[in-house]
Amino acid sequence: MTGVEFTINVGVTIKVEGKNVLYAEFDAASVKALFSSKSGEIFGNVSNYSLGSISNFKTTLANVTSAAVLSEVSGKIATNLELFNKQLAAGILIPTFLGAKADIELACGNGWVEFGIDATPELFQVVQDMWVAYKVEYDNINLFELNREFDEVKNYMDEMLFLN
Repeated sequence: MTGVEFTINVGVTIKVEGKNVLYAEFDAASVKALFSSKSGEIFGNVSNYSLGSISNFKTTLANVTSAAVLSEVSGKIATNLELFNKQLAAGILIPTFLGAKADIELACGNGWVEFGIDATPELFQVVQDMWVAYKVEYDNINLFELNREFDEVKNYMDEMLFLN
């Protein structure tokens, strides 16, 4: 199992029809979790979370307080984390990537995340196909640009030689 712990400060603005109706700065929001992967599934548990505190709060909504926002958002997160933890306990299937399946390995440390992939021949084929498609598109764009530049030079020369 790989342990993950992080703390963030985040400002959230909610707008309705282009007007700010709520702004809140969540200070020291934090999460602690453990993750592992095996046989194409991710397992784990989010053991602890906190939204921290709200240090800067502005709203145009009547009867809405920072404490009410903190309580409401915390409740929604708790409900969703309960469901997420049940899914992690059972194992969440790692999705296929463009039709190719691969197993992954996760490792986290203080300020870094390491991600490893056990690639299958199918995944390499998908990556190769994507690269070829990218290269063809890139070449077509370059050809278009060269043709456009050639046309601009030709038109300039025609004008200079009074051929137009």
